[in-house]
Amino acid sequence: MRPRKKPFAITRNNYPIDEYTLSNSFNPGIQYDQKYLEFSACVAAGLDLEKWYKNKYDNNLIALTIAWYQGNNYIKNNVEDAREKKAEQQRKRANRR
Repeated sequence: MRPRKKPFAITRNNYPIDEYTLSNSFNPGIQYDQKYLEFSACVAAGLDLEKWYKNKYDNNLIALTIAWYQGNNYIKNNVEDAREKKAEQQRKRANRR
């Protein structure tokens, strides 16, 4: 059996974004279950929750919606990480003057 291909190609500096190590990250200790992830993905995509939980959507759409939602979270976290790196570089330059 071949490994499944990721539905979206999202990279940062040519690394898969879900494997990129964030420099300024910390673990807030938040955990949630699959149902919460699905609820959040459904709402973020603007889909109908009732249809979602009554399995009225195609399984491929559900999988892509969850992957899209997780990808957006990776992107947001990586953008924030890049902003923090840039700000730190600017602070260091300003302190050298």
